[in-house]
Amino acid sequence: MEKQLHDLVQRADLHAHIIAVSAANELAQLKEQLNVAQARLDHQVSGAEQLQQSVVKLTTTPRL
Repeated sequence: MEKQLHDLVQRADLHAHIIAVSAANELAQLKEQLNVAQARLDHQVSGAEQLQQSVVKLTTTPRL
């Protein structure tokens, strides 16, 4: 009986470890996706700022 309980506890520990490792791996993947998305967003913001500057120049420059 004690061995069965010990075996069950070991199996539960193993399952908990597997779940924790899986969660850590998924978190790492999500962090990487977030980094990629942030880089893309930064690039888009830069492009939007350049576009805005161009529009300001075009709309404020006196025309001949």
